[in-house]
Amino acid sequence: MEVDTAFIKSKRGILKVAEMVTLFVAFVCFAVASRPKYIAATVLEFVITSLLLLLYLFKLNKRLTFFFWPLVDAFNSVFAAVYFIVLSLLAATTYTVTGTLVGGLHTLEC
Repeated sequence: MEVDTAFIKSKRGILKVAEMVTLFVAFVCFAVASRPKYIAATVLEFVITSLLLLLYLFKLNKRLTFFFWPLVDAFNSVFAAVYFIVLSLLAATTYTVTGTLVGGLHTLEC
């Protein structure tokens, strides 16, 4: 299977990797704060983003032509942005442990 290393160096690839790093840091913060709802949300989006990254990295989007992948990617990005704005506001307003506040604020950066 051929690996598209140019994708990682592109703007979209760098943004996907940066999103995954941000989600991982938010996951660690929520895990330290023991907040299962927030942990599940960050893990779910991390898995979706990593699958899209692997899809583009291995050029599977060219083999699976029954989806319009730029639209799927754009929809995922918009959904993730709105979802994590709401999640981070919830985490910031209802925190009882500092890790929840830090995770919420870090997720807001995403």
